[in-house]
Amino acid sequence: MTKRAILYTRVSTDEQAAHGYSLPTQLAGCREYAQAHGFDVAAELADDCSGAIPIAERPKGRKLYDLVDRDSIAAVILYTHDRTARDDKVIEYLLLKSYLYDRGCELHYSDTGLDPYTMEGNLVGYIKAHAAADERRKIRERSVRGKLAKARDGQWVGATAPYGYRKVGVGRDTYLEIDEPEAAVVRRIYAMYLGRDGYDLADTRGIAVALTAERIPRPGRSARGTGPAWSQETIRYILMNPAYIGKFRYGDVVIDLPHLAIIDREVWDVAQERRKRNGQRARRNRKYEYLLAGGYLRCSCGWAMRGHVVRAARGRIYVYYVCPTDDRRDMHECREGSVRGDIVDALVWGWLYTLLADDAHLEAGLAEMAERSELELSPKRDRLATMVGLIGEMESQIKRLATAYAEAENDAVAEALKAELKNAGKKLDALRDESARLDAEIGMGKLSPDEVDAIKRLAASLRADLDAADFETKRGLLDSLNFQTKLLPDLTADGERQLEVSCSLVTDPARLSIVPSRSWWTCRATLAWATPM
Repeated sequence: MTKRAILYTRVSTDEQAAHGYSLPTQLAGCREYAQAHGFDVAAELADDCSGAIPIAERPKGRKLYDLVDRDSIAAVILYTHDRTARDDKVIEYLLLKSYLYDRGCELHYSDTGLDPYTMEGNLVGYIKAHAAADERRKIRERSVRGKLAKARDGQWVGATAPYGYRKVGVGRDTYLEIDEPEAAVVRRIYAMYLGRDGYDLADTRGIAVALTAERIPRPGRSARGTGPAWSQETIRYILMNPAYIGKFRYGDVVIDLPHLAIIDREVWDVAQERRKRNGQRARRNRKYEYLLAGGYLRCSCGWAMRGHVVRAARGRIYVYYVCPTDDRRDMHECREGSVRGDIVDALVWGWLYTLLADDAHLEAGLAEMAERSELELSPKRDRLATMVGLIGEMESQIKRLATAYAEAENDAVAEALKAELKNAGKKLDALRDESARLDAEIGMGKLSPDEVDAIKRLAASLRADLDAADFETKRGLLDSLNFQTKLLPDLTADGERQLEVSCSLVTDPARLSIVPSRSWWTCRATLAWATPM
């Protein structure tokens, strides 16, 4: 009867570049091994991710575990021993091997063959995996040392050239050159920011709008999205990057390369002084508190919305949330309108307050939080159970080795057993460390009775008077309940805008309605949050 096998391969970008471990190469080697040893390939799984990620948390790693659980799989074939994982303590190798053999599934490598589940095989496999991890660690250390030496020698070190420069050469011989067309844009940004060289004084938004309107290509490495738009964040980064006066950094090493200076030191100093004054002025002039700023409210395009003040006729002031791409029609594909900040803040806070103030909703929400917590912790509990089993097996192996060592009559045998005991001890220590870490994570992930009581006490205090909660208290509550709001992209059939709100107390997100009134969005008279969904 043909035995069924799964081919599992993994690669990350750095490994592929350094070792030639391409996925096609690995798959070809695994296929040849399967054919030569009479395996029928049931599935070919390939992950493109870091080996530091636990196998069960990788997309195809999860599928591997699932197929082994529900199908008749005789073997899992990897390209080489170090394709299992890249953790320095080799825990992932031990977990995978134990998991497979507990289900009657063998572990094979295309270069060395079967990895037997015996005391000797497990120790040999552990030593090989540990040696591979140690070699990777040494390679990383040599790479960092080499880059630091290069930096201390006054040479540029980096993966990507900053805007205004281009990278020349390969490997250790790479260096920077000024890219004159981009450098001219950098000089112009500083000139506009300082109102020099014939340019009117402009802020970061004005500079971004002007460059975008002229269709000047933006630095793709410094801004989000794929369009031609410049953002204020990109302009700010250029204005604060000391590379433009010839100062680069790698770790704690500052690399002085004056021949790469794009602007004069005097221009840089004046620009930094203006940035400092603007920051102080902004803090002094901050009169409005935006409850949902800082990532709690996201635009339908995915960006976090920010607060914005509009001063209208007769001294009237309106507070809005806007997409941070500023002049959206020119700078970004987002076409979203602004939403009234005071109305949105009141709407979402009212929904949350109602949720907390109702005993039935609060108890149900806390129960759902606990249930979801247990569900999310289930994989870690399974991993911990496997770890406990491995620790028991390892302790038994150490006892047998210790007995054999004590009874050894030959010095060569005694030395060999002593070496195996030492490696077994390291393996046991690693398993115990991982077990303790998992146990701590499981404890932290659970909703403790003290946390439940704290939420209930806060809810009770809010019931007394909604206005008693100050801004910082509200923000703290949003953070503790993992609160999120998103502006939905489409109007309803009634012409309403909707917000999708969620927090840890509800299973499914709720939708809050806003209806238009005149030229800005206002709140429905009968608030949609009266009954949380």
